[in-house]
Amino acid sequence: MASDGLVEFAENPGDDLAMHLLLTKAGRAAYHDVLEREWQWTNAIAEDFDAEQITCAVALLETIAQKMQPDS
Repeated sequence: MASDGLVEFAENPGDDLAMHLLLTKAGRAAYHDVLEREWQWTNAIAEDFDAEQITCAVALLETIAQKMQPDS
């Protein structure tokens, strides 16, 4: 990604051994492009479902996630 100009390394004043990895202007643009495409994709899928179906799906996924936690 650095060779593509999407990220750059910067010194880390808190740690001489670890560098900061920063998005460049091109990296931020690419990231925002991906977010926009994801938003469009998600909305295209969701438009086939009504609010009640989405609410039920969210509740089911939350229950499944809770059951997968090690302390459940």
